[in-house]
Amino acid sequence: MAGTLPFLPLSMQFDKDTGKQLKGGKLYFFQANTVATPQDSFRDAVLADVHPNPITLDGAGRIPMFYLADGSVHVRLTNAAGVVQFDEMNALVIGASGGGGGVDTTDPNSVAGTGDWKFRMGAGSISGWTRANGRTIGAALSGATERANADCQAQFTYLYEFDDIICPVIGGRGANAAADWAANKQITIPDCRFRAPFGLDDMGNLAANRSTGALFTVGTGPVTPGGSGGEPAVVLTQAHLPSATLATTIPAGQGLHDHAAQPGFASAASGGDLTARLATGAPSTGVIVPATLPAMSGTTALGGSNSAHNNMPGFVLGTWYVRL
Repeated sequence: MAGTLPFLPLSMQFDKDTGKQLKGGKLYFFQANTVATPQDSFRDAVLADVHPNPITLDGAGRIPMFYLADGSVHVRLTNAAGVVQFDEMNALVIGASGGGGGVDTTDPNSVAGTGDWKFRMGAGSISGWTRANGRTIGAALSGATERANADCQAQFTYLYEFDDIICPVIGGRGANAAADWAANKQITIPDCRFRAPFGLDDMGNLAANRSTGALFTVGTGPVTPGGSGGEPAVVLTQAHLPSATLATTIPAGQGLHDHAAQPGFASAASGGDLTARLATGAPSTGVIVPATLPAMSGTTALGGSNSAHNNMPGFVLGTWYVRL
């Protein structure tokens, strides 16, 4: 949506000090409450044909018709010599969605500001918002994949505050957000596809250290805004099993066992040649005790299948949106 600043007369302008026409005067637009971040104005209400910034007043000191994206803007008017005629740091853009005619006059930035997030069960685009889907935004000629339009400038500047790991700038970062915006570069919106939000581990306080063991795949750790990680499922390995020592006891005498006596064997119970004992009517059985038991080993299958362990709680699906 677009609007303008109706308090700026679109007819002849006069110098506040000399009363002369403001021939060659300059009209500047910046982002609201800033003095160094330009904001585009347009010749048309669909915000496609960009004015130069500043706009130069004509030979009669008139300001041409201009349109601005919804929200607020810093506007400054000077004469040809650079003497400021007026300077408003936070002027509200008024238009079809900005006020008048029985239309809701609420400034959308008073409800949701640039960079605010919301969740909605749906998948489509919403006016004034972009989807946090890992695609890009930029100026009208940037070729950005999620939205390429002048109304993305405030969000472009907001996302520029994050490093290139969280919000990469396509083609590399230049001097600052304003320079890269003017160069028609694209910046990447955070990728929140199938992601749930968590609070930073510090949030302005000492770290709570509640993230121990968490897996981070983007960002440097639990106090990095925009960092992400986690796994929906994981295959358990032996390292995931609890550490435990199981006691095993074999009672004494377990090696004792009876065998049928055969000629030529010595009996541990009575000693001597068993053949001779048999000849004298001695019992035909004896107890044989090995001096040592042989070493034994083997494996026992636990019956598992190596299926992934599900880490996901209950969930509902929708789309994360970021305010322009």
